[in-house]
Amino acid sequence: SLTREYIDPATSTRWDVRAFVADEADPGLSTTGDPWLLGFQADQGIHTFLVNPHNAVFRSITLTPLDALLAELAWSAADAARQTRRTVQTFTASFVALREAYGEANALDATDVNADARSALREITRRVEVALDGADRAALYGQLVSHDRRAVMSAMMTRGVPAPLEAVANVGFLEFLPAAALIRFFDEHPDLFFDGKCWDEVYAAIQLPADLTEERQADVKRRYGAMLADVTWLAECAPETLEQSSRERLLRARLAISALAPVV
Repeated sequence: SLTREYIDPATSTRWDVRAFVADEADPGLSTTGDPWLLGFQADQGIHTFLVNPHNAVFRSITLTPLDALLAELAWSAADAARQTRRTVQTFTASFVALREAYGEANALDATDVNADARSALREITRRVEVALDGADRAALYGQLVSHDRRAVMSAMMTRGVPAPLEAVANVGFLEFLPAAALIRFFDEHPDLFFDGKCWDEVYAAIQLPADLTEERQADVKRRYGAMLADVTWLAECAPETLEQSSRERLLRARLAISALAPVV
């Protein structure tokens, strides 16, 4: 996913990077023991970036493989500038410029994380509902409390969904549930989300003595419910409200989006 052309906005230096996941036994890394290596194939003009994402250095919320690559590129840009003496360019200036250009995936911009959260919830609810047939969707909708059913109908009409009652069975209704109602739905029907339906985590397939099975299932549901609450909070809050939140809370919720990404 890191393979692409990178351009340092500060110096216009370009790198054609081909990135590869490696392990500690890879010949490119085993001789140095480093968690990553940026090499250059002069005959092709290509930089190869080997990275071992399982190295202990990446068990951190402040360093990612992207950060490692951008640091290498920033050092390269600053070193090239020193050697050619074209301009005075510091590592710091190049690193900041590259992070601004390519670090958006790890940014905590309120508008972006709000949109990412809403997108994540749409994909989660879509994955759950495609596994259901029309009769199941209609039955589950009928089990909602009356004010949640009204909220679904209101949201469908606001978004211009034709024939909302038919859409409940044909398409589904989870996407239109308010945040609190979606969390209640998950709490009441966790079996619709786990065991590969949306997430790989084992739930119904847990095979332990009865009391231990219930305890493990409760733990799974509690962990995922907390993450789901974080994501729905991001999706429901206006960006200007999120701007007032602490970096720590935004970071926790942002990580929950990645953790809840449905299995492919």
